[in-house]
Amino acid sequence: MNNAPDDQTGSSLKLRINYLAHLDPYIYGGGGEQVMRQLLDAAKRRGHDIKIASRDGCDLHENPDLWYLCDVYNCPMNLKRPIESLVDSVIRGKLPYIHHDNAYVDLCRRDNLPCNGVGVNGHDCHVKPGLCSIARAKPLYANAIACSFLSPLHRDVHSGALGNDVLPNEKTMLYLPAVDAERFRNMKLKRDIALLSYGGQGEAKGYHNIMQHFPRGSVIFIGGHTPDLVKEGDGHWLGAVPGEMMPTILNRTQNYIHVPRWPEPFGLIVAEASLCGCNIIVNDRVGATSWKLDLKNTAIYERTADKYWEELEARLGNTMH
Repeated sequence: MNNAPDDQTGSSLKLRINYLAHLDPYIYGGGGEQVMRQLLDAAKRRGHDIKIASRDGCDLHENPDLWYLCDVYNCPMNLKRPIESLVDSVIRGKLPYIHHDNAYVDLCRRDNLPCNGVGVNGHDCHVKPGLCSIARAKPLYANAIACSFLSPLHRDVHSGALGNDVLPNEKTMLYLPAVDAERFRNMKLKRDIALLSYGGQGEAKGYHNIMQHFPRGSVIFIGGHTPDLVKEGDGHWLGAVPGEMMPTILNRTQNYIHVPRWPEPFGLIVAEASLCGCNIIVNDRVGATSWKLDLKNTAIYERTADKYWEELEARLGNTMH
């Protein structure tokens, strides 16, 4: 650890950090990997020396100041985990580590947290008895010096499932993912799409909620996941949409619907749709709206990654001397 004077990166605490995740965020482009690129790029700008270990390779500091673990059990159906023994050694080791969640993959080894984190007892799962992994996950969170999440809802679901003794609020941090407010803005286009949902053709993203509350055939679904649940007449699925088209599509949308079944960790599309001027229709399971912020206010997305590291560096400065 090097306590160098402040420079243009804005940090006086220069750390050698080993980042450990199932997926390398500089190789893969999922939502969680996009978030981690934001955070790791900010860390590098601030002068921290980042090395990465993932299923695609291992390039680590021999004597790091800090480990940073994130979504280490991602892709739950993937049984080949080259980093699992390394994860175990970090959890049991003496070096400090931070743990960050972009979803619930480290809490639950099943897709989309089927129990929603409610009513779990650490020993069984209402979907398949005997498969609940929450008890097994507790050391990962308990031994971390800080745990970070994407929203108050995201944090509260983890705290409720793990217990406040494992995850007290003072141990947690929140990261508001950055949104490109220059791309996602109100262009004042003609809004000729009445009802739109991105991913709503999926069970976890709220297909059954949509069918319950909106007339059949009234909603346009977009997103690349196969709409196995969508029956003829339920709605119009247009398939995957290139990312560069999303600002225009959202500017053509009157009402954007996001009513997930699972507790959505954040829901970046909700923030993007808000910035584009859509009327937002949500339920109480959307992490973005649990921030209780005006999602149309571009100022809230400024320097979010740097603010995260400023808070983290302050905590580390108090615990690592």
